[in-house]
Amino acid sequence: MARNHKQIKPNNMTHTNTILEKYKESFLAELETACILYKLIGSGTHESPMWFQLYKLKTHENTLCFINSQNSKINFKVEIQKEDSEYLEFDDFSILYSYFRELKYTYIESNHPTIYTQLK
Repeated sequence: MARNHKQIKPNNMTHTNTILEKYKESFLAELETACILYKLIGSGTHESPMWFQLYKLKTHENTLCFINSQNSKINFKVEIQKEDSEYLEFDDFSILYSYFRELKYTYIESNHPTIYTQLK
């Protein structure tokens, strides 16, 4: 009998959220830096940290890439552990996207309300 070598996508949202929580602080630190820079040298709402979104998971580099959707030259990355990268690559991208999107909005609304209200 032939063995099926296809990897099966894990179906455990709780485990995914646990993994993502490990990178919450790194993400928030990068987001905070982006907010401070925007307040100091931002030249328009198109550079706002409100536009940052998870662009893709780069498993070969073990990074989560966040790109400003209005100005793709503005970005930051969060490094992740290889084993987490291997697990997350099987997850639905919308789960990862939604997690960081909600985290971004909540953080900016609480810590940088002037940035939050610019685009709302």
